[in-house]
Amino acid sequence: MFKTLARRFAATNVSVRAFSASSAQAYQSRLSQFYHNTLRDDMMVLQYVPPKVRAEREAADAARMEEAKKSAQESSAPNPLRKHKPKMPRAREPQCTPHSMPFIKNITVHIRCREALQNKNHLLSALMALQIITGRRAQMVRAKSDAAPWKLRKGMPISAKVLLDGDDMYEFLDKLIEVVLPRMKEYHGLTMSSGDGNGSITLGFDDSVIGLFPEMEMVYDMVPLITGFSVSIATTAVRNPAGRLLLSGLGLPFVHAPAKPAAKLFEFQSQLPKLPVPALSETLPKYLRSVEPLLSKEEFAKTKKIVEEFGQSAQGRELQKRLEARAAEPGRANWLEEWWNDLSYMGYRDPVTPYVSYFYSYKDDKLRRKPTQRAAAIVRAAWAFRALVASEELAPEMARTTPLCSHSYKYMFNATRIPKKPSDYEATYSLDSNTHITVARNNQFFNLDLVHNGQLLSAAEIEQQLDRIVERADSTAAVPVGVLTADNRDLWADNYQQLVESSPQNAQTLEKLQSSAFVLCLDDTKPVTREETHRVFWHGNGSNRWFDKSLQFIVCDNAKAGFLAEHSSMDGTPTCRLNDYVLDQTLNNKVDLGSTTVRSDLPEPEPLRFVTPPKVVRSIEQAADRFNKTVGQHQLRVLQYEAFGKDEIKKLGISPDAFVQMAIQLAYYKLYGRSRATYEAAATRKFLHGRTETCRSVSNESVAFCKLFETPTASPQDKVAALQAAVKAHGAYAKACSEGKGVDRHLLGLRLVLKPGEEKPGIFQDPAYANSCHWFLSTSQLSSEHFEGWGFSEVVPDGYGIAYTIRKDALIFHIAAMKNDFGLNSDHLAHYIKEAATEMRATILAAKLAAGPKL
Repeated sequence: MFKTLARRFAATNVSVRAFSASSAQAYQSRLSQFYHNTLRDDMMVLQYVPPKVRAEREAADAARMEEAKKSAQESSAPNPLRKHKPKMPRAREPQCTPHSMPFIKNITVHIRCREALQNKNHLLSALMALQIITGRRAQMVRAKSDAAPWKLRKGMPISAKVLLDGDDMYEFLDKLIEVVLPRMKEYHGLTMSSGDGNGSITLGFDDSVIGLFPEMEMVYDMVPLITGFSVSIATTAVRNPAGRLLLSGLGLPFVHAPAKPAAKLFEFQSQLPKLPVPALSETLPKYLRSVEPLLSKEEFAKTKKIVEEFGQSAQGRELQKRLEARAAEPGRANWLEEWWNDLSYMGYRDPVTPYVSYFYSYKDDKLRRKPTQRAAAIVRAAWAFRALVASEELAPEMARTTPLCSHSYKYMFNATRIPKKPSDYEATYSLDSNTHITVARNNQFFNLDLVHNGQLLSAAEIEQQLDRIVERADSTAAVPVGVLTADNRDLWADNYQQLVESSPQNAQTLEKLQSSAFVLCLDDTKPVTREETHRVFWHGNGSNRWFDKSLQFIVCDNAKAGFLAEHSSMDGTPTCRLNDYVLDQTLNNKVDLGSTTVRSDLPEPEPLRFVTPPKVVRSIEQAADRFNKTVGQHQLRVLQYEAFGKDEIKKLGISPDAFVQMAIQLAYYKLYGRSRATYEAAATRKFLHGRTETCRSVSNESVAFCKLFETPTASPQDKVAALQAAVKAHGAYAKACSEGKGVDRHLLGLRLVLKPGEEKPGIFQDPAYANSCHWFLSTSQLSSEHFEGWGFSEVVPDGYGIAYTIRKDALIFHIAAMKNDFGLNSDHLAHYIKEAATEMRATILAAKLAAGPKL
């Protein structure tokens, strides 16, 4: 039966060939002409290598060959399973002449027909299809050997192929490139890595493609079984690049391989490890090393005894057991999370500003000098980032190849802190149904929906709406309700309840404000100096803000701009990422501003009105007095150190963060003649719901470094050795913290698992413990090339808060402290930080100069 069908189909060979390719005998193929008349000469120019360079490469190949042969001969243990041959260098392309340029030898069109294993008559369809699209009679391919798993016996017909050469080959390729590939819906091209290593390439197509050949359109229904096929193009090229160059020149499209699809925002959450509970034997020695430089010999001996007793006591083992049991509880994401959020944030009763919130100061936008124009661009960029968060298309943050926890992104947009006794709580709202923002101007609040008739407002439309708000707000006055959010949290909780009870309208207004995506503050100030700018973004006038909101973008009347974050549910790295995105989009003019046409039916922005009876007004006046007193008690100095930055520090062979930490240590030592407990935030977000650990920057090595740098007779080499030791110790402790193996969070956990009425262990009654947690220096780094600094406050009345930014060419320090009887001086500390950084660099260079050039 099969032979009969094959004979009948063979009889049609002449007519099919006459239809498809007989005319090709009368002239040379267009593609062939193009190759011989144009492409070959162009390829010779593109592949030309000067004789001298070619000789050098060939000599290098010969040397590698000899080395490989020598290595093979000297090998004492050749692999017995294969011949131990030296690895041959890859062949080079022949010298560039018109006759040495690669060309196509032949093209093989091949159809594998699985169905032929069950019924060999199905192979007839493959033979027919190949003859129709190529114009040549197809050949059957038979199995060369048996294959029992596939029920295949030697000699069985399994596929069909056609070998094309000459003009037929060029005609088929021309038809494939010019007709078939453009008709494919989703064909972008071959990847740049395509090829068999020797300049030949194979393309594979599914069963939908064969019907795109023009010859098949008329006889498609005559072919019983349509299958996929492959096209193998054999060239004379020696390497893949030359083969790709040839085929690309003939019109075959090549593209770079698409990037691996980015991971979704929460994709790795289920894979993140839980925050570990370190062993007591790990934490206690580390704790002793951290307190030793802060104590006298006598004090340290006493503390060492207390700590060792705790480690050996039954109570110590029991507390450790309880903490480990808490960490192992089913459903508990993080043993520290609830405690930390309550103790450090929600249960903390001092005002969030200036004591909890942090801010970023932006670089100026040279493209947008009008404040509402810049504000509109910021809103559009922030909304684009919000869309990535809402769709979860934002890639998770990574520490090299390690994913970081994305949990805090749930509290970024449409979120707020709500005051309550004894502890506040975080409220979040739907991103889909709350498409409005809150705009603050002249101590008044307005509701601005960014979506109108299902379409996002363009930057031009947002700008117009903001202009309306400014005009309306500046022509009226209102009771500054926002200052209530800057008050002590217990007082604000009372006033919040009073505000709600004063009128149902107030509850509705609060709901609108709290559910908004973020707050945009349009300030009527025009700060000039760095200190003025930082103060505006840190606390402002206290009234043109809603300090409970997670995100507040701030734009001044001179177009200076910044950002304020409520810290309770979000640490700095996610908001730094958000702001870096916003600034990259706006400062580099990448932001999608939308249409320049402003729709005429945009509704007026809605004023958010509060009903303020006399008792509420009195509460607001008292809150404003307390706010002014609090911020008035703070001193601030911004140090913009422009002598060098990250790039130069790296050239010195030191970690930029460790360099800055040691500069701060040396500066404090210069100012006070001693080292004191220092906090540096270290992220633990590689763990589920991880936040931070305390990196204790003071070590025996850092104290020795400070003392040696203040010793006039010490040599540069000795000073640099001390600096390197201090940097190494700091790096080791910071790494341990990022692995969840710091000291402070573990000891906190051991304290908190104590039951009511149980005696407090001696380690926690020891003055050394309290002293080592009294952060005279609270420091943290967040860096972006788009920032003009960032900042926060001190954490103890006799300490400093130092936020620093490490840019490529500058170091920026925000140094905050209180004005009180402790005699703190931010200006003096800034002076010594500058002096310390300059001395450290000069000392390293002097040591290198003294060492002489390396031979």
